[in-house]
Amino acid sequence: NWALPPGSFKKKLQRKTDNTRLSLLALRLHLSSPSFQFSRSRTPTINTPLHLHPSIPSANQTLKLFCPRFAMKPNGKSPMNSDYDEKVMFFRDVTPGPHETQLRFRLIHFWEAWNPLKKTLIGLEMLLIDEQGSVIQGFISPGRIDRYLPKMKPGLVYKLKNFYGSSNKSVYRVSDHAVTVSFSWNSELSASEDSSTPFKEDRFRFHSFVDFQASCDHKGDLYDVVGHMKLVNGQSLIGTPVLDEEEIARARHVLVHLQSHDGPVMKLYLWDHAAKDFCKKFKSYKNTPTVLLVTTVNTKSLGGNLALTSMSSSRVFMDYDVQPTIDYLGWLGSNPQSAECVNAEVVTKRETLTIAEIFDYIKQGSTKEAFFECKATIDDVVYGSTWYYISCSGCHTKATKGPTSLMCSKCGKVNIDGEAQYLALLYPSTVCELHQCVAREQLSR
Repeated sequence: NWALPPGSFKKKLQRKTDNTRLSLLALRLHLSSPSFQFSRSRTPTINTPLHLHPSIPSANQTLKLFCPRFAMKPNGKSPMNSDYDEKVMFFRDVTPGPHETQLRFRLIHFWEAWNPLKKTLIGLEMLLIDEQGSVIQGFISPGRIDRYLPKMKPGLVYKLKNFYGSSNKSVYRVSDHAVTVSFSWNSELSASEDSSTPFKEDRFRFHSFVDFQASCDHKGDLYDVVGHMKLVNGQSLIGTPVLDEEEIARARHVLVHLQSHDGPVMKLYLWDHAAKDFCKKFKSYKNTPTVLLVTTVNTKSLGGNLALTSMSSSRVFMDYDVQPTIDYLGWLGSNPQSAECVNAEVVTKRETLTIAEIFDYIKQGSTKEAFFECKATIDDVVYGSTWYYISCSGCHTKATKGPTSLMCSKCGKVNIDGEAQYLALLYPSTVCELHQCVAREQLSR
């Protein structure tokens, strides 16, 4: 157990055996900045300054050393000690392919992903954040959900050993990372008992009105929105809006008019579980909440106007739930004129009209711009029409003929599979709700 101060000469040690175990036999060596290389025979070579204490009899004496054995990471990036079973990979280093290493992360959220056309479960998707604040999407296939779901609770920190890095999907992405962490057959998930490493609670990706408008109908990344509410199901927040949960359950959605800072007011449709969460949080506040944050919203064009819709991955937060809503509430307190401003896009009148009354409304010379939402009961469906068109099998847009194949102008693909879309005649009895914007004098038909 000599203490070895800095010396001045260098010694190269090479151990030519495959079955080597590394340790010290007679000396405790302090090796500064060792570098390790591997020859074709995978024999480890250590190049480092070796400093010996003057009390050692002879520098030429043969030293019996057992050097620690090192192995390469499974992805071949850098060496690591194979005896150290707590080797951790950060999300920034995750690449496509299998990984026999460990991830540590906080589970932010998880949800079921369904195929809306086939009504089949695609799998369980997750949003994960590591100790560096990097966010990545996780995935569990349907056959493995029952194995891992009982252990999963949002907000807890987990360790995952062995996983597969798959390419992130190109539509409806919830993270910027190009790779998705997929649980494989030998994945081991366990709660982390180490509380010394801090993990962020969450991470948001906010977009403004201009950003949402630019990505409208592109089915790209899903971003978050935060703002102050103007109307909830057509009711002003000046009084306390009454939320009929039975009616909302039948309609399956809540319509919120939301303004982000001083931008235009946007229509935000909260569907299914997001609508339920909204009602629950809204009623839990003693005073009427003002600020709303919804994660991973999709952009659509409805009636020529931008609309945001919640997805299965969406979460709902209000006034004091998370730091961004608290910060926005502080901004709103410093800018009260934004809360009091009446924007031209805000719906200020809500009426129920028949189709005949709508036609009469349109014929009026002084008609102001209005947007109609129609609710219809289908009385009859008539099939057998000979009319059809060939569409893209992905987005159902009418396909165009190319030189040698069918092309889709919306998807941008030049070789698509065509699918016939036939006509079905619907005979509904319709009631329309007229949403009138009183601040606009423009005729719209």
